[in-house]
Formats: sequence, C-alpha cells, structure tokens
Amino acid sequence: MTLKDLVRKAVEELVSQGKEEFTVDEIYREVEKIEPGRKRESVLAVASGLVVGSKHPVYKREDQFLEKVRRGVYKLHRPIEEIPKRGRRKKEGEEEDRILSLIKALREEGFSDEEIVNRLLEAVDLIFEGQI
Repeated sequence: MTLKDLVRKAVEELVSQGKEEFTVDEIYREVEKIEPGRKRESVLAVASGLVVGSKHPVYKREDQFLEKVRRGVYKLHRPIEEIPKRGRRKKEGEEEDRILSLIKALREEGFSDEEIVNRLLEAVDLIFEGQI
C-alpha cells in the first residue's frame, strides 16, 4: 500500500470517528495501526503534499483532499467519497475493458465460452512464466 493510500485510510478512520479536524500525529498514529514501521517524517511529507493548493511533484490537484487549518492541524477539504482514486483503479478498469473486448471479439469469431476460458488461462500461465 502506498503512503498516500495509508494517509487516506488513516484520514477516513479519523473522520469515521467523528473528527472534523485532526493533527499530523493523529494521522501518523492511524497509519501506524494500519501498517507499523512507517517513518513519521514520510507520513508528514505525504500529508503536506495532499493539502489542497500545495505544489507537489507527485500529488496532483485531484489527489489533494486535505485543508490546512493551522500548523499541524488539518481537515477534509471535501468529503472523502468525492476524492477520486487514481492509478491502479484506472489501469485496472482499462485492463478489464480490454479483456471484455477480447472476449466479445472471440465470441463474434465463433469461439465457445469454454474455448475462450482456456485461451485466457493459457495467457495467464504465460504471464506468470514471464513470457508476456
């Protein structure tokens, strides 16, 4: 799990506990519960990059969901549900679309469902063997 995901989960947990404002230390303690061993400085750096309006080389505007209240204290800038989850989900969705398109094309070519499944399983085997 990335640090951004950990911070996001930590904030979700704090919000679910009814907190409207939370400190960096509270975020860090929640991160520690989820994944012990993360460095406090790393969590601080990620949290500061997730503040709306901060210029960060990795976290873009759509990633940013925290608002700085005062030094070391944050709140949600917008509801957590409205924050898009980028990266893997988008890529997974694209991969799923490609797989579904492939299945549809194979059906149009007259392949049975069993033949399609066998071909997909062969492709999975090739992926695990490192041939694809």
